[in-house]
Amino acid sequence: MENPEKKRVSFYTEFFDKEVPQAGYAAIIYAVLWLMSGVLSWFAFYGPEKPHAGTFALVSSIISIIVAAVSGVFAFFIFRRSRVAIVLMIAFITVLQLFTWLAHSLKGTLPFIIITAFLLRGARRMFQDHAERQLEATKEV
Repeated sequence: MENPEKKRVSFYTEFFDKEVPQAGYAAIIYAVLWLMSGVLSWFAFYGPEKPHAGTFALVSSIISIIVAAVSGVFAFFIFRRSRVAIVLMIAFITVLQLFTWLAHSLKGTLPFIIITAFLLRGARRMFQDHAERQLEATKEV
């Protein structure tokens, strides 16, 4: 007799599936990049050679730290295999990159492409796992 509460996990999913954790790592890297940007903006605002650099650097650093925090929260839920979190993370970084492109800047395009690719791979795997679980649930009924 099998325990009905015990989850069945395939050998592939258990040991070789790295797409979802890599998506979580990509979200963490995105958060770290924004955090580094915020810290550097903060030092630019309070640097000894620029005692009054203006409020732009201060606002930029605060926004960067907020984006890093939001990305970190999304990363946490991506590691917990939340489909909503990964979709929101993809939308979040896409909107931020669109604003950058609308400002006529190509800054951050390469990291955006790489991180989005990892997030899309992770999202595809999460949705596949969900579909497989739904199929197994309908077979058992």
